[in-house]
Amino acid sequence: MVRYLLFFSYIGTKFNGAQAQAAIDVRNPRVRTVQCALEAGLLTLKPKNEPRTSLSSRTDSGVHAFESTAHVDLHHFEHGKFYKPDVITFAMNVYFADRDCDVRILRTRIVPDEFNCRHNATSRTYVYRIAVPKRDILPGLPDMSLRSKYISLLPLLEMNSCNLVYPPFDAEAAGKAARLFRGTHNFTSFMMKRSSRDRNPPRNPVRNMEVAEMTPGRGILVEHDQFHDHLEYWDFTFRSSGFLHRQVRRMVGALCAVGSGRLTEENITYMLDNPSHLSWMKFNPGHTPPQGLFLKKVTYNEKDMTLPADYFEVIAKYPHATYLNQKRNGMLFRSQFLSFDKVFIN
Repeated sequence: MVRYLLFFSYIGTKFNGAQAQAAIDVRNPRVRTVQCALEAGLLTLKPKNEPRTSLSSRTDSGVHAFESTAHVDLHHFEHGKFYKPDVITFAMNVYFADRDCDVRILRTRIVPDEFNCRHNATSRTYVYRIAVPKRDILPGLPDMSLRSKYISLLPLLEMNSCNLVYPPFDAEAAGKAARLFRGTHNFTSFMMKRSSRDRNPPRNPVRNMEVAEMTPGRGILVEHDQFHDHLEYWDFTFRSSGFLHRQVRRMVGALCAVGSGRLTEENITYMLDNPSHLSWMKFNPGHTPPQGLFLKKVTYNEKDMTLPADYFEVIAKYPHATYLNQKRNGMLFRSQFLSFDKVFIN
């Protein structure tokens, strides 16, 4: 049994979130979560065990990822063999491409048995993209609904990857307010209120925000897009060891409200200094929609992913169990093991 770390990207438009919501059959074609797609793709390798992935980040429906991670334990279907990481990457990408599934495996690596993609993550970086019209390019239709203007103003390629914020928008004020989130704060005001049916233990709302900034962005294929001259793109970037449910979308919603003049820096400070759901509802700036949000990167310490020197020797000798089990059960003895380059890896 070998533990693998998958680095992957996905377009979240067609998925009902990243994490599977129940213990359901991953072969069910109606399942539309990223986790179930990963596990269905792993089945093409025909492992002896049922593949069960653990995700580092649990994004909502419609949220995308440039690079997310998951770990999984796999037992090769043939005795004495284990999967080469590149084989896993190739096989899963072929599976996704054949089924028009918006997931791509970026790379795969073998990690120690005790490695956990969620708990060992040192930071997660999210980017939220917005587009602001420089002017009303449809002045002849003043009574047009906001949704109609949204559809008409945002380029087709940006419909599911960017959020339109209608002017007026003070980018300088929004960028200055974004810096208020830096440092260690209690973000209860910016997290989704827990459901009464939620049986999971409450998460610690105190987070250290390493990066919180707004920078000029760029549209998709702007050099070929006739809308380019009418829009300004902005990226909100946040980096922390972890985030609460809908925290990023609420922070961006509050910052967009500052840019539009509905909130002030003092209001943001108040919500940080008085962490509660009531503080959020006092100003109620609203959270932004999911389509503009991207998980950019999950980072780890290299030492946590480094394999023991005798790792491949042990699993070559005892492929039916994990490396840790061999160590714990005292089954190791000095012998002439096969070197890694002589082990046949399928």
